[in-house]
Formats: sequence, C-alpha cells, structure tokens
Amino acid sequence: MTELIKIFRERKKIIFVLPGILFLFIFSFYFSLAAKISRKAKELDGLKIQLKSVNENLRIIKELKVNKRLIKEEDASLVVDTITKQCQSHSLELKSITRKEKNIKDGYSLLPVYLEVEGEFKQIGLFLSFLREFEGALITVDNFQIRSTDMPLPKIAGLVTLTIYLSNE
Repeated sequence: MTELIKIFRERKKIIFVLPGILFLFIFSFYFSLAAKISRKAKELDGLKIQLKSVNENLRIIKELKVNKRLIKEEDASLVVDTITKQCQSHSLELKSITRKEKNIKDGYSLLPVYLEVEGEFKQIGLFLSFLREFEGALITVDNFQIRSTDMPLPKIAGLVTLTIYLSNE
C-alpha cells in the first residue's frame, strides 16, 4: 500500500508539474506577443499621423488647384513661345530671352531661362502673376530684378530668371 501511495504522489507531482510548465510557456509566449502587438500599435499610430498629414497636404493642393507638371524637353520651346506671347499680350517689350544649359537632377532637369523686359510696373506684375498661374508646365521665378530705364516714368526694366522643370523620360 505504501508503494501505491508513493506512485500516487509521484503521479500527482507529474500531474501538477506538467500543467505548471505548460502555464509558464503560454504565459511567456503571451507576453512576448503582447509586447510585439504593442510595438506594432505604436507604429500604426505613427503611420496614421503621417497619413493624416499627407491627406491634409493633398487637400491643400487641391484647394490651390495646382495643375503643374513636368514637361518633355522638346515641349520647352512651346512654353518659351507661350511666355514670349504673354509678354506681348501684357504690353511688355521683350528685350532678350536666353535659354541656358539644362541642369540634370535625379528624375528631372532644370532649364534656366533669362528674360529682359521693359514696361510699366503694373504690366510686369500682371506678367509675373501669369507665370504663377501658368498650368502648362512647372515654372518657378528664381530671380527678379527691376531698375529704372532711360525712358521717363512709369517705364521700368525687369530681369526675370525662370526655371522650367523638365522630365528626364
């Protein structure tokens, strides 16, 4: 009988030891998964903030009605012609227009164009406003200088440095 009691006690130990080990294994596995889930939740919160920022920027861009794009190099002459015609339509005298060598960047190129114009201050302002609103291509005004002319007021001369953004494709 004592042997039977010994066997029963040993089985009892085994019966309690196995579930204890199993409990510890599941417990440690649970906490490691919980820690991973917590880290991923923090990453997800960061991504949600970034997405919210991107959506806000897209909303602003849509409100501004930005319809500018990179153009092909062969279309740059059409843009320069349009700019020339706009000088004339704004009653500006185009003294010179010079295209410089393009600067190749990663994914796009920059084509500097220098304009020397003469006219009234208001007309030059309207022309610059046209450049800002021009939808055919992405153009920036990088430099603008004005000076008085030999002509009596209100004529002034302006030197405008434009950059036309070109696609490298």
